Amino acid sequence: MADVDNASGAERGAYIGLIALGLIGAVVGLIRGLSYPPTAWFAVIEGGLPSAIVGALLGGTVGYVAQVIRRRRAAHPSSGASPWHKV
Repeated sequence: MADVDNASGAERGAYIGLIALGLIGAVVGLIRGLSYPPTAWFAVIEGGLPSAIVGALLGGTVGYVAQVIRRRRAAHPSSGASPWHKV
C-alpha cells in the first residue's frame, strides 16, 4: 500500500481521485448493470475502471497545481500580494 501521508501533492491527489471516482463509477456501473444481473459484474468494471483512470489523472493534475501554488507562496512569504501579479 502506498504511503499517502508522505506523498507529494500530485500523488496524493491521484490517490484520492482514483479511489473516489473509481468507487462512484463502480456504483453507477452496478446500478446500470442490475437491469441484467448475469452481467452486472462486467458493468461494475466497465463503469469503475475508466472512472478510476480519469479520477487519477484529474486528481494528479489538481494536486500538482496545488503543489506549485504552495511552493510559490512559500518562496514569497512576506510580499502579501499574489505571486502571480508583479508590483
